[in-house]
Amino acid sequence: MEAPAAGGSEGQGDPRVTAVEGQSERISEQRVAEVLGQGEMLDSRLNDLPSRFRKMGRQVRLLFSLVRDVVEGTYRTLDGLSLAIAAAAILYFLNPFDLIPDAILVVGLTDDALVVGGAVRALQKLLRDYAEFKRYDPNEFF
Repeated sequence: MEAPAAGGSEGQGDPRVTAVEGQSERISEQRVAEVLGQGEMLDSRLNDLPSRFRKMGRQVRLLFSLVRDVVEGTYRTLDGLSLAIAAAAILYFLNPFDLIPDAILVVGLTDDALVVGGAVRALQKLLRDYAEFKRYDPNEFF
């Protein structure tokens, strides 16, 4: 089963959109390699999440799986901007020194939840399609 293509023709021909898409592809190449190299740290962080953040943890795992499958070529329906958003959300989650340091228990995860939640909302259709492609229950993530 192949997932439907992401994106559309909105903004096509607009030089601002073209510039953002070009820059997002460069960002993604750098960030994606960094994200994929953090798999063990990601697992460790996700396993230590308090129960109230478990849904966010499942969403981060879905984002990571998506990025990995795109890089490995098993999932091809992702544009550069969406890949950059997914990679940035994962890296923000992994960074212990973000807006609110993660060392501040529970409160330190609030900004992570906002960033991951924003990425998931921005990519929701794409992530639902991906979850179905992987034969995951989308209700586990949304």
